Amino acid sequence: MAEDEHIPFSFHPDRWTEKPPQFTSLSQDEVWRYLRQETDSFQQVNRGWAFKEEGYVRDVRWSASDDSQICLVRVICLPSMKKVPYTVSAWFASGTGRIMGGSCSCVAG
Repeated sequence: MAEDEHIPFSFHPDRWTEKPPQFTSLSQDEVWRYLRQETDSFQQVNRGWAFKEEGYVRDVRWSASDDSQICLVRVICLPSMKKVPYTVSAWFASGTGRIMGGSCSCVAG
């Protein structure tokens, strides 16, 4: 996938699962903290969170780095008025759940 070039570690692209890897800790609080810290405007944060709450986030898939220290979660987001879905990825420390980065295939990134 084109989005994979933004992921700063190696992982097996054919090892996606529907369940998070064992001993993975990722919370909604951590996602909210990351979005507030890394997003340019509060409006973007609210819009992204609303997509999740309204059911536009689908097909959650999980993977891990080769050494299992970093986990990767990827979702498809299909907002109501868009025809082309966005792919959203985030990577985080598997033990602490601290989000380390993310990418989105939407125009805003």
